[in-house]
Amino acid sequence: MANYEDDTMSVLLGDGNGTFQPHVDYPTGHSPSSLAVGDFNGDGKLDLAVANTSGNSVSVLLGSGDGTFHAHVDYPTGNHPGSVAVGDFNADGKPDLALVNVYQSDRTVSVLMGNADGTFQASMNYASGQVLDAATPADFNMDGALDLAVSTPFNSATILLNIRGTKAELRSSANPSTFGQAVNLTATIQASLNAAVSGTPTGTITFVDGTETLGSQNLNENGVATISIDNLIAGTNDITAEYRGDVNFNPATSAVLTQVVRDFAVSATPGSAAIKAGSSAVFTLTATGMYGFDGPVSLSCSVSPIPALAPTCVLNPSSVMPTASGTATSQLSVATTGPTASLVRPTFRHGLSPAYMVWLPICGLAVMGTGLTCDRKERTLFLELSSFLYSS
Repeated sequence: MANYEDDTMSVLLGDGNGTFQPHVDYPTGHSPSSLAVGDFNGDGKLDLAVANTSGNSVSVLLGSGDGTFHAHVDYPTGNHPGSVAVGDFNADGKPDLALVNVYQSDRTVSVLMGNADGTFQASMNYASGQVLDAATPADFNMDGALDLAVSTPFNSATILLNIRGTKAELRSSANPSTFGQAVNLTATIQASLNAAVSGTPTGTITFVDGTETLGSQNLNENGVATISIDNLIAGTNDITAEYRGDVNFNPATSAVLTQVVRDFAVSATPGSAAIKAGSSAVFTLTATGMYGFDGPVSLSCSVSPIPALAPTCVLNPSSVMPTASGTATSQLSVATTGPTASLVRPTFRHGLSPAYMVWLPICGLAVMGTGLTCDRKERTLFLELSSFLYSS
């Protein structure tokens, strides 16, 4: 408690049963009238800030952690500070101080930014236009910046909004998108109050998918940053835009943007087959839409390597359309060429089986005609085919 008459502050340590030990007094500045508690140097021990009404200052007493306090250090404020409050007004993780100056000719609030080492920067005074009494910090306009509600002696209150507040918005150029499709993520950082007064935020935006950083971009002159991403995983991606703040604006994080990335899978039945010379086999290809995918899937096949008498392959149809979370099928027919007569016995051992690969590059086309290229994202289905070209 502050002792206005003798320029001291009394601390009474509790016994844990509702009783207290005798008070211990600590010197402060002139005419202490109010105090607040906080960890000003980040050592995990509570410290004290005391408003000195007649001294036009605030005294900071760092705690030792055992119920005792070091000698006070005073910082100038406005005229006649009557109350003190603790809050992180610039969102840098360091406790700051706000003092209400009750002198009628002053009518200001002094804010001292903390350095996190127990010291504070010079006070900045903000006019209210009314005679003030005491202040309470809170975020009244939900912009992530602490404001001040200041009571007056006339049954009213004044709200001082923090001009450092920002709002972050995140948009996607295509949501849902298709696997492998490039998506532009655009973040906009705006001052929560009138930009004509507070200006436009500057600095860096970091785009984050869950715990994975997608990349960072600097804000342009309009407070906008855009990044293009083409490697989002299939399914749902919870993406946020994180603004780190600058000298005039507090950090901010956008609401979560749930980016849905659609995809499909293709399977073959049977998975492999041995085909004798002059014979053929039919495989059923099943395309399955995932995460709402409902676009066309183009299929093609070829034989590799391509020697003489190589097998041939045909797809019917060559394009299928799985429904959302449904399937569609195509028939793959593979045929081999029969052996030809020869006067010279081949040198191959009896039953030797040259193997060929039938491969099917499978490419999805996005909805509404947007093409999904098969370059880096191409998926290939391999079917092993053994062709007996020679016999004894």
